[in-house]
Amino acid sequence: MKLSARLAAALLCLTVGSANQALAQDFKWQANAYNDPNNRGKYTAYLTQAVPETDNVAFRASCQPGSSARFAPTILVYNTGSLPRNTKLSVSFFVDGQRVHRMRGLVYHPDSEEGIAGIFLRARINDPLWELLASNSYVRYEANNMGKAGMHLSGSRQAIERFRGDCRRIFGINATQPAQRPTQPKPRTHKVRYNCQNGPQMTVIYRGNTLRYVYDGPDSAMRTMRAHKGNRRHFKDGPNSITLEPNRGTVDYREGNDLYDRCKAF
Repeated sequence: MKLSARLAAALLCLTVGSANQALAQDFKWQANAYNDPNNRGKYTAYLTQAVPETDNVAFRASCQPGSSARFAPTILVYNTGSLPRNTKLSVSFFVDGQRVHRMRGLVYHPDSEEGIAGIFLRARINDPLWELLASNSYVRYEANNMGKAGMHLSGSRQAIERFRGDCRRIFGINATQPAQRPTQPKPRTHKVRYNCQNGPQMTVIYRGNTLRYVYDGPDSAMRTMRAHKGNRRHFKDGPNSITLEPNRGTVDYREGNDLYDRCKAF
C-alpha cells in the first residue's frame, strides 16, 4: 500500500537527517491518556511522535485495559516495499553506528491512506526499547537489511515516562519493577597468526578495543595492548605498540619509536 503524501514527507524528513533539520524539529513527542471514543470508550494511553495538528505520524504506541500480555502495540514508519502485511521482520536499532537492540516485528499496512505504514512491534512496557528512545538524541533502525531509517528523539523522555506510567497503571504493574536495559553487542574475538621478519611467529587475538599478542617461544607470555585513543589500527602497551598496515594482514611492532618487527598473516 502506498504512503500518503503527508506520511511520505514525514518519512523523508526523518530519514535524511540534517538535510531536513528544520522539518525534523516540527515532530514532537506527546503522551496522552483518555477514554477514547474511537476505541469503544476504553481508557487508552497513547505515545506519538508527530507534527501537531497534522496526520504526519512517525511513531505510535498505545496500551489499554484487558491485555493480559501487557504489551504496547507499536508502529514505526518504514518503507517495507511490496512485502505483504504480517510478514515477519527482524528489526535492529543503532546508536552511533552500533547496534544496541533487536526486536521481532511484522509488516504493517494501515486501513486507510492516512495511517502509518511500516513495522508493527509488540513492545512490553519494560522492554529496553523505551529506555533506548528516552536516553538518546537520535536512533537509526533497519528491518531485514532493507535500508536504515532514522528518528530524532529530542524531548522524548518526558513523554515516554508519562506513557509508561499510564500503561503501568492500566496494566496494574508495580512502578518499582526494574526495567530491562538495552543489550550491548559483544565484541567479536578474532585470532590471527603471523610470520615475522625477525624470525619467530606471532599470535594476535583481536577483541573489540584490545588485542593480545605473543611471540612464539618457551619463555613467551601473552600480553595485552589497547587501542590508542580509540584507534583500532594502533594499539599500545606502555612504550611498545602494534600498528596495522593497512589492515590485519600486516602488523608493525615497535619498541618506543623504533620499528622492531614487521609480521604478515598466514
